[in-house]
Amino acid sequence: TILNSYGAMSVKELGNLLICEKKSPSRLVQSLIKKKLLIKKVDETDKRVSLIELTAQGKKLIPEINAANEKFNRIIEKKIHNSNQADELIDILQEYLEGTDSLSKIHRRYDIDK
Repeated sequence: TILNSYGAMSVKELGNLLICEKKSPSRLVQSLIKKKLLIKKVDETDKRVSLIELTAQGKKLIPEINAANEKFNRIIEKKIHNSNQADELIDILQEYLEGTDSLSKIHRRYDIDK
């Protein structure tokens, strides 16, 4: 979904937006390349840089992924009965993630001011 939203990018750029362990982006990218969901290509402006982008097969999965995200969001919405509960949950999660690389990535990915 990140590549679908932001377009082609380097593995390092992708890693800065993915909420996962530091070494996971490379392993994840390699596994998705093997499944023909991603392709690695040379950046036209800087031949030293490899860019990762979705293949047509990868793009076909986006609606299914979005539907799964929506289903998850509906489950959460059913459990939260008012906006105070949502605010409390956000505060708890933010406190739990405070000072972590994951919180920084969430802020970058969703363009949230700290």
